[in-house]
Amino acid sequence: MFSIALDPVLEEQVKEAAKEKGMCVSEYVCRLIQEKMEDEYDLRVYEEAKRQYEADPVTYTAKELGL
Repeated sequence: MFSIALDPVLEEQVKEAAKEKGMCVSEYVCRLIQEKMEDEYDLRVYEEAKRQYEADPVTYTAKELGL
């Protein structure tokens, strides 16, 4: 369990956003955290793939791979 302190303006914004989505604040914040973590993971995977491609920019078609 976590407890966070928000400034009053941000707290009200979070409450309103959760209400608009039909969620309680806890569920809304948990989903935001999960989505952010997934986005960060996707970015890391992309950056690694980009580094690998830049190191060896050879590409193959699906046919060449037998797919």
